[in-house]
Amino acid sequence: MKLINTLKQQLHIRERIRVWLRAKIIRRSEFFDGEWYLKNNLSAYVSHADPAIHYLRYGASFNRNPSPYFTGDEYYALHYDVRKAKVNPLLHYELHGKKEGRAISFLEEKSSSFPAGLECGEWKFQRTPPKHRRTAVVASYFGDGTLPERLLYLIRGLREVVDNIVLVGDCPINPSEIEKLSSLVAIAKFERHGQYDFGSYRIGFSLAKDEGLLDKANVDELVMINDSCYGPIYPFEESFSTMESRDCDFWGYTGYNAFGHIHISSYFFLFRRKVIESGKIEEFLSRVDGHLARGEIVVKCEFEFTKFLEDAGFTWGTFVPMKFGSRAPTKYPCTICGVYRMPLLKTKTVNGDSYEKIDKALKLVGKANPRLAELVKPKSNEKKHIKITVPDHQASFREKCALIAAKVKNGGKINAVFFVSDAAMFPAKPLFEAMCADSDFETSIVVIPDLRWNRKKAILLNEMENCRHNLAQNIPSDCISVARQDKFGNWEDVLENADIVCYPLPYDLSSFRYNQRYSVGRNFLPITVNYGFYRSKYDRHVTQRESYAYMWKAFFECEDSLDEYKKYSETHGTNADLVGYIKMDALAKEIDGREGLASARTSSSPSKRKTILVAPHHSVEGGTNKELSLANFVRYADFFLQLPDRHPEIDFIFRPHPFLFKVLSRKNQWGPERVGKYIAALKAKPNVIWSDGGDYFREFAASDACIQDCGSYLVEYFYTKKPCCYMLKSPDDIEQKFAPLGKKCLENCYIAYDTNAIEDFIRDVVVSGNDPKKAQREAFADSIMVNYPNASKVALEHIKRELKVQN
Repeated sequence: MKLINTLKQQLHIRERIRVWLRAKIIRRSEFFDGEWYLKNNLSAYVSHADPAIHYLRYGASFNRNPSPYFTGDEYYALHYDVRKAKVNPLLHYELHGKKEGRAISFLEEKSSSFPAGLECGEWKFQRTPPKHRRTAVVASYFGDGTLPERLLYLIRGLREVVDNIVLVGDCPINPSEIEKLSSLVAIAKFERHGQYDFGSYRIGFSLAKDEGLLDKANVDELVMINDSCYGPIYPFEESFSTMESRDCDFWGYTGYNAFGHIHISSYFFLFRRKVIESGKIEEFLSRVDGHLARGEIVVKCEFEFTKFLEDAGFTWGTFVPMKFGSRAPTKYPCTICGVYRMPLLKTKTVNGDSYEKIDKALKLVGKANPRLAELVKPKSNEKKHIKITVPDHQASFREKCALIAAKVKNGGKINAVFFVSDAAMFPAKPLFEAMCADSDFETSIVVIPDLRWNRKKAILLNEMENCRHNLAQNIPSDCISVARQDKFGNWEDVLENADIVCYPLPYDLSSFRYNQRYSVGRNFLPITVNYGFYRSKYDRHVTQRESYAYMWKAFFECEDSLDEYKKYSETHGTNADLVGYIKMDALAKEIDGREGLASARTSSSPSKRKTILVAPHHSVEGGTNKELSLANFVRYADFFLQLPDRHPEIDFIFRPHPFLFKVLSRKNQWGPERVGKYIAALKAKPNVIWSDGGDYFREFAASDACIQDCGSYLVEYFYTKKPCCYMLKSPDDIEQKFAPLGKKCLENCYIAYDTNAIEDFIRDVVVSGNDPKKAQREAFADSIMVNYPNASKVALEHIKRELKVQN
């Protein structure tokens, strides 16, 4: 036992050292901002954790970003191999991605900016009669329009073993460079397609086939090679001769097992006649269509190509033995080039992506091929990444407004997309309805996943479908779509044609395509409608979130909330509009309808049962929101279960916060079995109405009073002007947890610190009608109900005025 404890202690020490070393790498990264991370991640802020260690251990796995300039989900989407390996994204970038020259943002990945004066086109030159009976397709990319000398050297080396070459560049070219190719290639085509080497392979294969360069009479073998290598170090003839004796239908220089995908590395393929004429190459390459991220190309194309051909009945092999396991052989340059005499050396290996000493490999190249050694130039892959500051982003809105205004002037409509992740948390619904009724807008809803609670696809899809179903109860279904995932785990881009995008909450709910940062560099205007008033000190941390800084407009409810935002936000309120509480416009219709129904009932039956809305919050002890910690549910759970029996003359609407039972279902809380039994017991009560979907204004209108400890309801229920009993743990909570607006609200509520106070509220205020706070409550309600019930119309007027769209 002593030995086991000693071993455990040693393992614990090693783990602490490992975490410390990795945190040191994170801390030194230009893309880690500890102060920003703490400000935007309250669990780390409140626990006073080391931000680098917190991000390494917890942050990345909970979709937290290390700074405004690095988004983990975006890095994963660009590099599927990193996501598959479940490596911390920033740690991977610092250890490997930087050396490999990996992009960190779609802003960089989608960039197609080239110098002026370059051209796209297709050029044909004199063909070589069949001698080697081989054709080659070469995939290349160069950003400045000038043919790299190492590419020309590679092509000259290929000409020693192939007859004709089709060169395809994923870029435009300087016309003065074309003459360099006249004696080297049969066909050259340069155009920006953004589909990497497999896109160029597809184009080159099609050109070679159409021009007869793959005809059986002239060609027995097809080579596909990209320009990610220096070479040839040794003449290609050596390796080609070696592989001629191998009994296989196609081969490559290296291959390895990546995440269960045993495949040939895509920088070099050689296909024999049997494969060329089968049509399978063309069939596979047809998959490469549209813009694919680098990670998608790796998985969808490189990983699958070998298996696709193998499943079609073809055999394959590699020049370098498959002895490196799950590690790419190209990362062992001394071994593969020195021992096996492979003629190609990967450029990223030269730049440091190597398990062996690169200096030794370079000496090997210099000894074997002095001319090539002059072209091999190690360089730093530390690129200047795009960093957008808040002022830069805010300034970009002027151009976007002008583009949208011009679109409307030319007869187009403003395409507004509203993100919703929970039908009960759709504060912008009245604005959505106002835009639907306006002929200048074309409006839609996209249901997006909420990744704060889980990332299991089956659960997310079920939640999203439930959200769609609840929304469709009072919104035409053709206005609602549900975001989908592809086979690589990436959520589809639903914002290609958007002009305005409305975000439901100031949190990073979802993957990068649906978070606020994705608006940077796009042509749409991001807006947000607050889900609640800023009534607590916790909300000050929310206002500080950088997600607000990405907004073109943030619509605010009253002066108190706006003052909090101006004081604590990164923009100091410059992007805020005081329009009133848009969310509550929908309440007016419910109240009007309910009053009409009540009037009709009164004429026939003067008696009416009282109805109490019970609304417990989710921030239970040990839950997710320890900083706010308003919830008393665990303390009062049995009492709530007894209330319907104690007061059979009263109807109770039980409306838990959407996250309450999600939190309680966790293993460290009640667990799913106990939660299920509790809900079933409550629903079985004849005078209990269970409510957990859609908006809650019907419940507001139907109720005569409210018992709650929620955040948003504290202010919102004042719009009914009905009495409210607010549950608190201690009088100290008022000073410690509430901002000025929250304190004003509590002054106009009946406060309960125990079950006796709740019973007194039910008996005296609700049943007997003894409501001493009625007059002051109604006066306070009038003071905060700015533009009610027309806040959505006011917000729409603000938007149209800014866009210079005439009414």
